[in-house]
Amino acid sequence: MSPTQQTNLVLHHPQAPERRVQVRIEGPEGYELAGKPLPHVLVLHGFKGFMHWGFFPELSRRIAEEGMVAVSLNTSGSGVGDDLETLSEEEAFFHSTFSHDLEDLDLVRGHLLEKGPCVDRERLSVWGHSRGGGMLLLHAERCGDYKASVLWGPIDRVKLFDEATRADWREEGEVRIQNGRTGQVHRVGLALLDDIELNGEQLDILAAAARTQTPTLIVHGSADEAVPLRAAEGIHAALPAGKGELRVLPDAGHTFGAKHPFEGCSEDLETAFRVSLDHLRRHLRPRD
Repeated sequence: MSPTQQTNLVLHHPQAPERRVQVRIEGPEGYELAGKPLPHVLVLHGFKGFMHWGFFPELSRRIAEEGMVAVSLNTSGSGVGDDLETLSEEEAFFHSTFSHDLEDLDLVRGHLLEKGPCVDRERLSVWGHSRGGGMLLLHAERCGDYKASVLWGPIDRVKLFDEATRADWREEGEVRIQNGRTGQVHRVGLALLDDIELNGEQLDILAAAARTQTPTLIVHGSADEAVPLRAAEGIHAALPAGKGELRVLPDAGHTFGAKHPFEGCSEDLETAFRVSLDHLRRHLRPRD
């Protein structure tokens, strides 16, 4: 196990300082002092997730051991408090939107490109899970310069609720979502519903997939209980020829057997790590 080093910071949106993005940057030990440009991997969690959930710290460590830099973030609407573990910021969660997620990614990317000491601008990549996978696909397509994408159990659309639920949501002014892990009931306000209805074109994941030129690996469990396999199949089918690879793990679930707190890697998670890191190695080779 190679030593790594971590840096934690908080970024605020200039026009909305109440929206803060928690960031953890992890790279090989001493990489900043060495001054050598390294590949950076932008990592994003899913709905009700956070950068310290389950497999994410292990993912970050493995990326750093590969000689890359993992840049993980909690979105401004994640609801995660100062302890980086508890979904205690209910107001932030209530006002979260998909468009805010994309703005958060832009904020972190901008910080890296402006102030990152060892960023190889020619070897940037993204890695996202669930909702984070869908958002990073949109982000990567829009930026156009990422050399690799890894999507684990990605959503293929933002319009996830049925028409009856959306009608009730509009009438009540909120929808309540239970957190199966903690037992909390989280409230989501109309901002998310408005975002879905007003910004459908900008949030069209399948349309972005059809335009992307980023080599994209999708890893999905056949027994995913949160995002059906057909979502991964739809994204894969939409990707341009030669730009997509789909790896289906038989009988694997949404988190590939991982739990929070993390209890170690299952066989499915080890497979997901292996094929994903192989994908990054292929596409982030050092320049000649």
